[in-house]
Amino acid sequence: MTTLCPECGTQNPEGTPYCIECGADLAQAAAQPAGPGEPSSSPSPEVSMTSSSEPLRPAAELNGAANARIASPATYLQLERAVLVHLATGERFEVPVTQSSVVIGKPNDEVNVDIDLSHLAGADIVSRIHALVREEEGDFYLEDAGSSNGTFLNGEALKPGARFRRKLQPGDTLALGKNEKIAFRFEITE
Repeated sequence: MTTLCPECGTQNPEGTPYCIECGADLAQAAAQPAGPGEPSSSPSPEVSMTSSSEPLRPAAELNGAANARIASPATYLQLERAVLVHLATGERFEVPVTQSSVVIGKPNDEVNVDIDLSHLAGADIVSRIHALVREEEGDFYLEDAGSSNGTFLNGEALKPGARFRRKLQPGDTLALGKNEKIAFRFEITE
């Protein structure tokens, strides 16, 4: 079951207090009945994904030469990469640059987690959908996704939701839960 965000239309896992895309307060939206033409927070029907026995083909082959003309300004190797370095172990978690929003948390049936922290000591304080790192025009931002134990940037608690996101700078310390039980240093590498 999901809750549809009235602000941006994103489907959010049931029980998520804030939209994982725009940060809108979903509890407030669920309490207000939807007007005509407005999205409601009622569950959407299940979508069935079926696999085909047809082999996958390159996009250029499917879409003709139009796709072949599309060029990116830089190759993957030329792009800066964001990394979260776990302070206790030195383990490095790369923030995928191919996504505009990266979910940090623990595996669950509702949302795919991009950075899985379930194996770390102290992971009991990490929510299933704890925090998000967003990339916008080459800058990275941290936001709390309505976690139970909070998200902290350089010791300062973040309020949940997109409107309270904070820009990340190399060397920043981000912590999940109080007392920096699970803490990372944000780095940019080339």
